[in-house]
Amino acid sequence: MKSQDAAPDPNFVVVTNALNGAISPFCVSGDIPFGNDRLTLHFSPDEDNANLKAVRFPLVDSDAITPLIEACKQARFGIGQQSVLDPEYRRALVLHGSQFAVAPATSLDPSVLGILADVRRALLGDPAAHIVARLDKLNVYGVGDFFKGHVDTPSSNRMFGTLLINLPVEHQGGNLVVYAPNNRGSGEELEEGEQTDVGEAPGHRNSFTTNWGDVNTLGWIAFFSDCPHEVLPVTQGNRCESLITTVNALKLT
Repeated sequence: MKSQDAAPDPNFVVVTNALNGAISPFCVSGDIPFGNDRLTLHFSPDEDNANLKAVRFPLVDSDAITPLIEACKQARFGIGQQSVLDPEYRRALVLHGSQFAVAPATSLDPSVLGILADVRRALLGDPAAHIVARLDKLNVYGVGDFFKGHVDTPSSNRMFGTLLINLPVEHQGGNLVVYAPNNRGSGEELEEGEQTDVGEAPGHRNSFTTNWGDVNTLGWIAFFSDCPHEVLPVTQGNRCESLITTVNALKLT
């Protein structure tokens, strides 16, 4: 009789993990040609939207983004119910959703751009699923900026994922690496907002690494809320992204 405590066949575990990864994708991404389109970002350094300024994309030159950088504040991140400022763990700038708007309004609308249709199909497996996408903030990563491995703190109990749209700003580095939820060496799960050493190199079969930085492309990625992810250091230019939380009308169980 086979012992109940016998270890599973390693080959069986490898095959099972591979099948689970193929059946249950943890992220979906795409690139949208920007072409000759123009996108204007209107913003204010103040919460009351006084002293409005604007930056147009694609940028005319690298200095054109300076007003936006000057309007931003150092980005914080959540650990449980706390908002933490720690440049040793995250170094980036941020504008909150109430401080900026885009024109035309459809420029970054994930429904108009067809992004939500891809999210429904690839992540939820239901083309008819109802998703609400809420613009949360604008993140700016300059040279040397980064965000170590972490899991997002959900903004509500209905939030199931995060969508990032990378604005057409030429830069190098700053790649986002997203890992499958169970992609930790110990197999333990991360708590919401927990910091972590993700422990896997970019390119691992259970991770996905973006390759953004093209001035003629809107790159985007959506992933489940329990996916550990990190932003690698920017080596040249500025990486700008709009962060959109994706919410299902019904709580996912």
